[in-house]
Amino acid sequence: MKTLEELEKENALLRKKLEVAKFWMSQEVEHQMKNIWTSTTVENIKDIIEDKIENFFEDIVLINLPTSVIQNIITSEINYHHMMQGEAIWWSSVIIWYHKAIDILIEKNITKIYRKFAKKHGYDELKVNDPLEKSLHRVVNEDHSMSIGRLYHLISMITKNEHLENYSRWFRAYLDKYPAAKNILLSTSFIDKLGNLMRTEVLWKKRHVWMVKPEETKKVRDLLIGDFQDKDCIIYDLIEITKMEF
Repeated sequence: MKTLEELEKENALLRKKLEVAKFWMSQEVEHQMKNIWTSTTVENIKDIIEDKIENFFEDIVLINLPTSVIQNIITSEINYHHMMQGEAIWWSSVIIWYHKAIDILIEKNITKIYRKFAKKHGYDELKVNDPLEKSLHRVVNEDHSMSIGRLYHLISMITKNEHLENYSRWFRAYLDKYPAAKNILLSTSFIDKLGNLMRTEVLWKKRHVWMVKPEETKKVRDLLIGDFQDKDCIIYDLIEITKMEF
């Protein structure tokens, strides 16, 4: 007989799958796929993408993963499959939805906790005319999001023991309080992956002028989701930050 905990886990997983199923049936996704493929092909692609996601993420991770993140990954993978079949779709359309997924994970697993930590300690002053400090001031006091570029800049400065202004010091203090986040964000592996991502310029400069090339899209997708084979990737790292709390 299954324990209550096992039954609750099964129910939670079923609820998550139902949320994803509703997204598949949404007019936007249905229109996006049926414009290009037959109904039989649509079902095949749906099964392929669902299997990728369910096999890549552990059940407990899938349960706690925001549905919006799963939806953005699905949309990216639909577009990626289009393009791998030679369909005339902008490669940037793969990157855009993965970028949205990253933004959601950073807000949920890092920024929200850092913001609460800084506010709890009563810090709301901006004392220097510094771009990073201005950005972090807005993150804390105006609920702005923290971009992945800002995150990379910040953790790079911390690991290099560079001079930190007030909001940056509070971020370091937040990491000291949350070892799971600190161990991942300040790891050489994570910083190297983010550095490789930043150097592609795909998430901002090239994406905004629609200059993303096929090989760049494949490289960025590997860095972000590991081609659904390698969990040593940016999205899984961002999820692992709070996995211990699940």
